[in-house]
Amino acid sequence: MDQDPGPVRAWLRKELTAFFDLTPIRPPAHLRDWVRAQQPQVVYATLGSIRMMRLALMAARECDVPLVPHFMDDWATTLYAQGQVLGLPRQAVRRELRAVLRQSSYGLGISGPMAREYERRYRLPFAAFGNCVDAEDFADPGHPVPPRPDGAAIELVYVGGLHLGRWRSLRRIGEALDQLAGEGMAARLTVHMPQQDVARYGGHLADLAAVRLGRPLISTEVAAVLRGADVLVHVESFAEDNRAYTRYSLSTKIPQYLAAGRPVLGFGPVELASMAHLREADAGVVVGVDDPVALSRELARLCQEAGLRERLGRQGLDFAVRHHRSDQVALRLAEVLGEAARRSVGPTSAPRAEPPTRSLTHVVR
Repeated sequence: MDQDPGPVRAWLRKELTAFFDLTPIRPPAHLRDWVRAQQPQVVYATLGSIRMMRLALMAARECDVPLVPHFMDDWATTLYAQGQVLGLPRQAVRRELRAVLRQSSYGLGISGPMAREYERRYRLPFAAFGNCVDAEDFADPGHPVPPRPDGAAIELVYVGGLHLGRWRSLRRIGEALDQLAGEGMAARLTVHMPQQDVARYGGHLADLAAVRLGRPLISTEVAAVLRGADVLVHVESFAEDNRAYTRYSLSTKIPQYLAAGRPVLGFGPVELASMAHLREADAGVVVGVDDPVALSRELARLCQEAGLRERLGRQGLDFAVRHHRSDQVALRLAEVLGEAARRSVGPTSAPRAEPPTRSLTHVVR
């Protein structure tokens, strides 16, 4: 029997990617001259690979200024952790990351939990900066969501990719909606996924009566689609291998969800940063365990209580204005980068004290 070439191609792609990431970087002299001519006070970089770390270090050392790394996911722990190319890339990740930290005066994380954990782990001050939303994409707080006509189906909407096992959690929601439909509750879930995910994952949802596969959206369409929903849906996988990748990540869609002024159903492991962010915003209901009974109960509550949806959506919008509006984020980022420019580089002897824990909204554990 012929071996399935799919896994072989995937393995080979990972090995070649890791091998290429190990190759040296030799920036030409004119690039080094250009970097110095900019006279930066700090070098900001999102990193995420060996070559990007080396390039960012070159720029910071060339100008004798601090680095400010911005971590968008926990690649520092997971990158090349499967032992690609005899484990050499993983060793290089650790070595270059140590060099990055020695050259850094401040760090940024995509979520509050990441910033707190990295501050403890790396002995640098960290601040949380996730995705921001343009002011024109915010819902108008003076115009609340109009009530659905009697008998009209409640519209749930999911926008985003279905990779990292997210399709399984969406399927759970579809199954719960099908069950609730049998009990007389009218609601449906529309899933807008990238085009490449339609063929890969769409079949896993096609047999669910309460799930509709919407068309892929371009970026300028997202805000209007979100505002047209009654409930927005964010999911993460409960599988252990996927939790390692998403533990500290904050989906770029969550700030957009909050800015839409609609309540959010969060369905994923309770410890993930994305679920903590929804709780902190008091913007929805988080079902933090893979429990069909709890999921059905909270779905029914959101769909049946218009007043609850209106209150949660308003609270999420207020939170988004304070924390995710692009002009507000830009001012705060300028302050942090200014502080980074004034600080000396390298880890401190002890982490800063953690801020007090904020009160959390309803969560099903």
